[in-house]
Amino acid sequence: MLKVDKVFPWETFRGKLESPYSKKPKWDVILLLKVLLIKFVYEISWLEGEIRDSKMFMKFLGGKVHQKSILLLQETVVDEGERMWTILMTQQGLRQGD
Repeated sequence: MLKVDKVFPWETFRGKLESPYSKKPKWDVILLLKVLLIKFVYEISWLEGEIRDSKMFMKFLGGKVHQKSILLLQETVVDEGERMWTILMTQQGLRQGD
């Protein structure tokens, strides 16, 4: 387990991120949030190769992503990322573009 997982309250975001779904999402929303953060912080447009080749990213994601699933995860983040980001910014009283 990484130090950030011990310190950062990931689970506080779960309810807000799961609320727009009528059924349980295919991917864990915390995993999607972490992938979204990697994409945002490192300014990576296509994560598939970056995640697969980075031990640091895989460890940050908890080693829960099977190599064959990374492309599907990437597609989900592209599709859901905007919604997740909007939810998080609204929760914090911010809007995109601020």
